[in-house]
Amino acid sequence: HLLMSHHSASKLRQILAEQRKKASEVQALKDQYLCAGRIGKHTKAKQELRGLRESVAEVEALLEEAEPRPAPPPKSRPVPPAIPPAEEVCLQEPGHEISILAGTFYKVVIALPTLDSAEDLDLEMGEDGTVKCLELSVPSRYHLRLELPSDVDTESPTVTFSKQKRRLVVKLAFIGK
Repeated sequence: HLLMSHHSASKLRQILAEQRKKASEVQALKDQYLCAGRIGKHTKAKQELRGLRESVAEVEALLEEAEPRPAPPPKSRPVPPAIPPAEEVCLQEPGHEISILAGTFYKVVIALPTLDSAEDLDLEMGEDGTVKCLELSVPSRYHLRLELPSDVDTESPTVTFSKQKRRLVVKLAFIGK
């Protein structure tokens, strides 16, 4: 970080372009691994991509300090990506139901009719910036990303998979209740 702060704006732009290109390549590999069911390689690529995105953000901040630009006008709505990620193209979103139990738990029931076990299931919960999220993926089968209420505890969920009903139940306690 300290070394990068001494680079010129043009050098920072060059570094930024290289990092963005590498992030794009890793994103494509990550998507290919997920679609091919290579979850170990997918997870490693996902971790590398997170690191690259953090690095891109750092270089962007340094570039902003080196040559501040006026803020862009606010957008009325987000623009969808031109090309959807491969995981959205080849994977289906499973059916799901959301309910609140007695005002103390947030419950998500996810139907996974083609799964016999939870062995290949990857479930992550946490914050994506300022938004709490639940993300489920099953290689070559399913992908689901849900935004969660900000007042649920994503650190200690109760997660159960019913082989008989072929569904995943995730219960999250509301913080302070």
